[in-house]
Amino acid sequence: MRPKKDVDVKPAPKDGPNQVLFPVGLPDTGVFDWADNFLAKNPNYTELSDRKILEWASKSGLWRQKGYSWRASNDKPEMGFGIPYMDDASVSRLLNAIAPTLKRNYVVLELKSNLIASERAATLKQFKSFDKVSTVLVGAPNAEYKTLVQQLLLAEKKKKADDEKKKKAMETERKRLAEERQKKAEAAKKARLNSQKKDGDKDDEAKEDEAEAKEEEAEAAEDDGPPAELTEEEKSLTCRKLAASDLLAADLAQSFADFSLPSKDEGFSQINYEWEAAANCEKTLKEYVHEKKMTQRVESLKPGDWFAEEWKKWGKTYQEWKRRQMEWKDPSKKETASGEEKRSCREEG
Repeated sequence: MRPKKDVDVKPAPKDGPNQVLFPVGLPDTGVFDWADNFLAKNPNYTELSDRKILEWASKSGLWRQKGYSWRASNDKPEMGFGIPYMDDASVSRLLNAIAPTLKRNYVVLELKSNLIASERAATLKQFKSFDKVSTVLVGAPNAEYKTLVQQLLLAEKKKKADDEKKKKAMETERKRLAEERQKKAEAAKKARLNSQKKDGDKDDEAKEDEAEAKEEEAEAAEDDGPPAELTEEEKSLTCRKLAASDLLAADLAQSFADFSLPSKDEGFSQINYEWEAAANCEKTLKEYVHEKKMTQRVESLKPGDWFAEEWKKWGKTYQEWKRRQMEWKDPSKKETASGEEKRSCREEG
């Protein structure tokens, strides 16, 4: 039996129907940071997502080929364990099959699926006896989330500064040890060459070495620098840029045209607009989809009958031009063609 310290025990939910929460937000606008903050405040909720499976694998000590810092995307981080049942999404399918049978509260954190009505409906069917709630995170974030972003950015900056200090301290210590070894070697050499040196002179050298060491410590303390602070540009940010994008470019190109906001007709008992009113969220989503249509390659377009017919005609024309080009490059056929043209001209004349 495993010790309690190795087990993450969730508090038992209160009496009544369990709740399943669907956060709905656009890619790279802070949905994952919001979810992390929500889960920290509500420990009785369990996240259902591929990134959570990756976190559990890390805590279980599974080795990952590219390390745990690498992710293809935040929504669908490629597993890459070299273990069939982990890499082929078997664990994810098993988890989604078991979760609705347990007395738990869940956060379904599937960014792309939560933005597509048909995929939301498929997931909702699995949680028949649950209280189904959606939180819409579209538009300009509220003050609470902006404060969270500032805190995360500052913590990230402090960590980076601390890492730099540790790295610098390790380098300084390495240099100090190297210099110390060199000084000891030089001292031993001097001792061999000048064994008759007076004791007083030796004491003076020891004092000089001690003074130098104190100077180096003082310099190291001065190099700590001022505490980490956010710049004015960083203070104006409303979401944090993560190491990986929320969606792969290919996934976004194939799905953005189907993005929609949830409605109660889909089976939700409650829809909370966390940042802006429903009308503003609809407008923001419409503008987002329009912008993507103008800038993204649309993979789902299919050519019509007219295009197919014109494409065939173009193919035949192109092959005919190619044949004529090859004939023109052939000297024998070129002379024949030239002779025929001359005869044609004489006959017309």
